[in-house]
Amino acid sequence: MEWKISRGKGLCMHCQADMEEGRIFFSALIDAEFEFQRKDYCSDCWEKKEEAVFSYWKTRVPDKDSTKKPTIDNEALLQFFQRLEPEIEPAKQNFRYLLGLMLMRKKIFKFEDIEREEDKEFLILRRTGSEERHRVFDPRLQKDELEKLKDDLYQLLYLEV
Repeated sequence: MEWKISRGKGLCMHCQADMEEGRIFFSALIDAEFEFQRKDYCSDCWEKKEEAVFSYWKTRVPDKDSTKKPTIDNEALLQFFQRLEPEIEPAKQNFRYLLGLMLMRKKIFKFEDIEREEDKEFLILRRTGSEERHRVFDPRLQKDELEKLKDDLYQLLYLEV
């Protein structure tokens, strides 16, 4: 199943103001069944949103000359990962798997074990410094599928200006 991505448009969804360089904004992910829709709001309009938000993060519009990617708060990534836990749709499970790998790379999670159940494998990840564990389905993605998923994640999480 192809992961459908709704990209940020560089405009506040409420007041339609341009997201100018250096401006703080909020990005919200709205669960629209088979896709996540991304909606960006300026800080003035954040409280005026009407949709139920699946996950969100606060960031700043990067300078156009900047080669540095904007960062996403680790806590926002963790929250998004946790909210995907009960999802059974394959595309959302794939997305959770990638987020788990990202959180391991950021040293938020440590790999603990692999559990096998019939023909399925699950990663057991432990949150660093705690006993909190997460069981993550390993979809056994091919390298090209993983690259596509990483590209989709980037498009979903970062603002195109």
